[in-house]
Amino acid sequence: WNKQKKWKMITEMWMELLTFAANQSGWTEHAQQLKHGGELLTVVRLLMANLGLSEQYRTYGRSIP
Repeated sequence: WNKQKKWKMITEMWMELLTFAANQSGWTEHAQQLKHGGELLTVVRLLMANLGLSEQYRTYGRSIP
């Protein structure tokens, strides 16, 4: 494993964790966070919705609108 392969694996794992965590909360919770300046997961969820990634990250029958 060289340095480049390690960073690629770490990056991919962080992306999976962020997208999974962002998709766990509903829009109501994210809207509440935006009132107070937002948080990283809210920004990630908004980016996912904007990029049309809802089909790739379905969780428990919910999807990003």
